Amino acid sequence: MGTTEVRAALAIAVQVGQPVLLWGDPGQGKTSVLLQVADALDRPCEVVIGSIREASDFAGLPMRVGDSVSFVPPSWAVRCMESPTTVVFLDELTWTEVRDRLQGGTRTILIATAGQEQKGPHMVDGEHKFALEYTAPRIARALGDALVAPIITYVPEGSWDTPPRGHMAKPGTITLPEDRFVELLLHAARSLRAGGFTTVIYLGDSGGNQSGMRKAAEQLNAEWQGTGARALFIGDYYTKSAADARTLLLGRGYTEADIGSHAGMLDTSELMHINPRLVRPARFAPNGG
Repeated sequence: MGTTEVRAALAIAVQVGQPVLLWGDPGQGKTSVLLQVADALDRPCEVVIGSIREASDFAGLPMRVGDSVSFVPPSWAVRCMESPTTVVFLDELTWTEVRDRLQGGTRTILIATAGQEQKGPHMVDGEHKFALEYTAPRIARALGDALVAPIITYVPEGSWDTPPRGHMAKPGTITLPEDRFVELLLHAARSLRAGGFTTVIYLGDSGGNQSGMRKAAEQLNAEWQGTGARALFIGDYYTKSAADARTLLLGRGYTEADIGSHAGMLDTSELMHINPRLVRPARFAPNGG
């Protein structure tokens, strides 16, 4: 079994809570694979090598408490217990769990927009969605009081009129007119506001989404003025991050032709990091095909 297959099997086992024994000679990269899987799934991972540890590194140190003795858990175990692995996707919570989060102080909700569009012959069409499934929960946990709404994949991608324009010229793409996209964003935010969220954050992983999210945020802020609720459009998530990454690559000697644009080096490297199984390296093409 190759490294890619091992990573895929481990990821499935971790997500369903199935213990796994990964066996192999020293130096074969077992720890590296585990760290990669933990990073991809946004899970805590502590490396504890039994051969160089004492028994107390697992049981903890004895400490007298009153008339009894208890064991203080080792630091690596404490880090695992305190790691921010709380579920943040709204569609993975029951309504009572959402209510409890709101009562506990959660007031921020991320509305992330992706896109179902062609990504060249070498990447799956859902690349933007997979990128947001990776980044959005990390952003929510960093904010500390946020959840993530179901990722929106129906966004403006061109016209279906004959002849199809934009990404619609290739099969597999789904488009939504700009005005309908804005309405979708508005209704989603109003629904979440009615449920108790007071800060709505729009961020998108595709260029065609940006203007619609800006319009929605502006309209909501005018509508919610004086209510304590607000909408934020974070354009830097897409535009500035892409520009910064391009500048970094140019500084390392890559040319504009090397980097490409749509479905080029930036998009491809992101998906290869998140889930290499969704990339077809044998089908790489200049400028994403």
